[in-house]
Order: sequence, then C-alpha cells, then structure tokens
Amino acid sequence: MAQRATLLLRTVGTISAAALLAAGLTACGDDDDGLPPPPASPPPADPTDNEETLDLTPEEQEAVDEARAHIDEFLRNYVAVSTADLPAPEEAEELFSDVERDADGLLPQELRREIVGMWGEGQVVEGDLTWEALSVQSVDLENEIEGIRVPEVTVLFCVDATDWVAIDAATRDPASEAGHREEWLFTASWHDDWGGLGLEGWRVVEREHSGRAC
Repeated sequence: MAQRATLLLRTVGTISAAALLAAGLTACGDDDDGLPPPPASPPPADPTDNEETLDLTPEEQEAVDEARAHIDEFLRNYVAVSTADLPAPEEAEELFSDVERDADGLLPQELRREIVGMWGEGQVVEGDLTWEALSVQSVDLENEIEGIRVPEVTVLFCVDATDWVAIDAATRDPASEAGHREEWLFTASWHDDWGGLGLEGWRVVEREHSGRAC
C-alpha cells in the first residue's frame, strides 16, 4: 500500500504452545462414549441485511481486494490444516503454523484452542468447507492503534459447513454432527512490520460467527 505504518505488536495474552499441546494431546485416552449434541441451526438471515453497498474510493477498493484475497488464503490453509492427518505431538506445531501465520490479535489463540484441542481428542475434520463473500461491511484506512495507522477491512462471508464433520482419526467414526450455512464476519488488518520483524501485508485478526443462516 502507498502509505505504510510501523507497528511493534504487543503480545496479547500469549498462550503457551507447549502447555496446550501437552494437555491436549494426552487427552485422547479419556473415555467419552457420547457424541456432542448437534449444533442449533442459526435463524434465517433477513434478505435485506446485506443489500447496502459501500461507495468505495479506488484506494479503499484496492484494500478490500487485497484483504479478501488474504481471507481466502487464510480459509484455504484453515481447511488444509483441519483436514490433515492427525499429527504426532512433535509435528503438531509445524502443521499448526500453516494457519497461524495468516492470523494475528486474539485469533491465533482461538484457532489453537479449536484445532490443537481437536487433535488432543484424537480427531480431525473430514469433508470440505466452502465460502462466498457477501458484502463489505467496513473499510477504515485511517484506523489507528496507539497512534499507529493500521488499515482495517471487515467482510461478511457465507460459509457452508454442511460437509464439514469432525471424525475420530483412528476409527473414522463421526465425532460431531455436520455444520450448516452461516454468515461469518472476517476482519483483516495491514501492517508493514508484523512482530517487529519487517513482515508486511494483511492478516486476519478477527473471525466472528454471526449465528445467522445464509
């Protein structure tokens, strides 16, 4: 992007990877005979909710295009990591990093609880996740964090998880019900110095399940 901000990321509630892996990957021996209850279907979305279209400047449109491309990449890596073979404990961190590197803020911790926690139960995901961008919710090229300019884009997606099922990695038996079609909000931010390492570009900083069907 034409203007760049320099940001030294602060550590936000860092979770110990080793502690989570040790706790999660030893849990697969616990007995759990019951399947989790099926997820409640979200209420249908109001068809007028996504009709408004933002009037974007060329610079804002460029930011939206870049952010959407990165969200797509994040989701592709999320699917690849979630559906991979169950990793050995010593391989789990390397595999998880394939999706963690595309995220920042509190999202890496959320993904760790979800994915590493699933591995700790001896589970992986079978099937596929598909998605479609519905609308741009907001674009703020002047967004600031502690006086540092951090452009931010939020996009609403329809995510189809009807073929997305957690299974036991050993028996291949279902460990959950299939998901459903739901609106997810993704927020991506741009920096030119992620972590003080000189890494620039977009990262997904927030993923919100709206609870609305699409």
